[in-house]
Amino acid sequence: MCCAPIVFNILLEAKQDERREISSTVQVLTGGAPPPASLLEKMEHLGFHITHAYGMTEATGPALVCEWQAKWNHLSNERKAKLKARQGISVLTLEDVDVKDMETMASVPHDGKTIGEIVLRGSSIMKGYLKDQEATSKAFKNGWFFTGDVGVIHRTDTSK
Repeated sequence: MCCAPIVFNILLEAKQDERREISSTVQVLTGGAPPPASLLEKMEHLGFHITHAYGMTEATGPALVCEWQAKWNHLSNERKAKLKARQGISVLTLEDVDVKDMETMASVPHDGKTIGEIVLRGSSIMKGYLKDQEATSKAFKNGWFFTGDVGVIHRTDTSK
C-alpha cells in the first residue's frame, strides 16, 4: 500500500464496524513529512509496517527509502521512529545522491545537523521542464538535479 501519512489518521479513526481484521502485515510506503513515533506505533499495532520514502515527480516518484535493519528491532519505539524518518538508500536508477552546501557545492558534514540542499543524479531524473529552459537551467548544475529540498546527512552509526 502507498499513501500519505494523513491516511494513517483516517484508518485509526475508523469506526469499529468499518474495521476489518488484518491477517498478515500490510507493507506501507509513505512519503511527505515523517510520521511521529506515536502514529507509527499505533499503525504498527494494527498490523501495518511503514517504510518512509523521499521522492518527487522529477525523480520518477520515490528516490530514497529507509532500508530497515534487523539490528534496530530492539530499540525503543521513539528511536525506531526517528530512524524510519531517515532516507538514504536510493532506487536502482539513481546514480548518486548528496546534500550540498549551495555556496561552496561541498557535501555537508555527516553530523545530522548541517543543512544543505538535496541533490540527485541518475537515469530516473527528468531531462528538464517542458518548454521552460529557464527553470531547467536553475534545476541542474554540474550534472546534479537540485531538488529545492533541505536535508542533512547522518553518520552511519545509528546508535546516536
